[in-house]
Amino acid sequence: MEERPMLYDSLSEEDGQPPPYTDQPKASSKSSKVHKFSLDQSPAVKMQDAPLSTIYVGLFATICCIWPCGLVAVIIGLQALQAYYRGDLHESRRKNTISKRFTITSVVLGIVLIIACLALFVMEFIAITNLPKSTGQSRPISIS
Repeated sequence: MEERPMLYDSLSEEDGQPPPYTDQPKASSKSSKVHKFSLDQSPAVKMQDAPLSTIYVGLFATICCIWPCGLVAVIIGLQALQAYYRGDLHESRRKNTISKRFTITSVVLGIVLIIACLALFVMEFIAITNLPKSTGQSRPISIS
């Protein structure tokens, strides 16, 4: 029989079993810092920076406000998301900013349009209610 290498530094002498498992690694005497590996600490971009929120706001602007500006905001927002997933952060941020501007433009123009329509409606309503009431008698038209 060939001898196997020792996998543990110390075996308990009573039963020959390895030491119990602990969650925390022991700090070595060389360094007091314990480095833990975590997927979210990678040097890649964090998901919280993803420009997904501008797409949702752009969809709202498309449905509820001026649809051409909102549609452009959604398309540019999707391009920003594609650039983000490619890893091109500068392009993603740039397109995200453009998408936000189109969304804001759509919402502001929508609000202005709604206010203008309400003002015209109120002016027409006032004009209709202030018409002189007819007495039922018609005046003859004279042609001279």
